[in-house]
Amino acid sequence: MGCSCTCNAAYATAKKKMQPLWATLKCLENLPIIGHILAAVYAFLGDKDKAERSGLKATIGLILGLLSFPAEIFDEIFRKKSKKLYSFSLSDRRTWMKSHHDRTLRRLCLPGSHQSATNYIEKKIKPVPMVEGWSRCQGHSVEQQLFGGIRFFDFRIMTNEEDKEIWLHHNLVLCDKFRYILDTIQDFVNENPSEIVCMHVTNDGQHVDWEMADSLINEYLGQKIVPDDMRELTIGKNFYYIYKYTGISLRSLEMGSKVARKFLS
Repeated sequence: MGCSCTCNAAYATAKKKMQPLWATLKCLENLPIIGHILAAVYAFLGDKDKAERSGLKATIGLILGLLSFPAEIFDEIFRKKSKKLYSFSLSDRRTWMKSHHDRTLRRLCLPGSHQSATNYIEKKIKPVPMVEGWSRCQGHSVEQQLFGGIRFFDFRIMTNEEDKEIWLHHNLVLCDKFRYILDTIQDFVNENPSEIVCMHVTNDGQHVDWEMADSLINEYLGQKIVPDDMRELTIGKNFYYIYKYTGISLRSLEMGSKVARKFLS
């Protein structure tokens, strides 16, 4: 009697310790090839039910994997023809701020865009199928948005390790080079001195060389960035055109975001 109880307790303990292994094997059953090998092992051990289950799961995984290839090919061919690019048109509002020059910027509700530079996608950072579709948040370029009246831009930047350039990104894709976007904004404010553009620049979890990014901003927009002591002037009395909210000068992304929230509140 005592021996039986001891054996049952030992079996229960061993079974509990083996649970992580069985859970891992169940997960591996979903993988093609590996799942089929496990099915063969189960069959060799005489466990027909587990062999059938593992073989079925692995086969389904293989079929789903094969189905992703035509989807990926279709996505690569047609992604630049996304309907988002033609979803709506923007009216010409490139000088709308001219009629509000008696107000300070905090008294205006500025039209802005999320992930502002994602209308164009250069390439993937990681080979994830059909990632471009949900990565493209805008159907218009930054220039088109500026002409359409957008005045608050959300830019996510990172350093591309291949060319060491600063790029706009949306997590798994590279969109456009930061310098091209800055050049576009520079041209716009030069041609439309009645307008003020706000930029919120973050890295969104990616590595970025902030010194290089700061240098680019100063190179293209340095003389146009609104100094802190002029932010309370009305728009008409402000001779600068770029409001910059970044973690660059403070070397802290979180602090940079707080500056933006505080100023716009």
